[in-house]
Amino acid sequence: MEITFDDSEVLQNLINGVYFSHKNGKKNVYNKQVITLNKEDINYRILSNLNYNIKLSSELIDGHMMFKMEEQKENECIILYPESVYCIEKEGKYVFY
Repeated sequence: MEITFDDSEVLQNLINGVYFSHKNGKKNVYNKQVITLNKEDINYRILSNLNYNIKLSSELIDGHMMFKMEEQKENECIILYPESVYCIEKEGKYVFY
């Protein structure tokens, strides 16, 4: 399933922390940064009660970034864990593999 994510600041911080903390574009598996969607977020309402891998698109990304989702009903949120392994910056956008 594909969603659009509009919070560029949150996404930029996640990409920098997960993929560029060692300046090599490879996913740092020890970095546990995630995106949290709360119940007020339109994407929460779209994804609630589903169990999909997510293709996330954004103005920062050329193509898609892959995420695994986990719904936490007791906290009324959905956690998105980055799954893409490699990232490069090309012409001011990020490309994921």
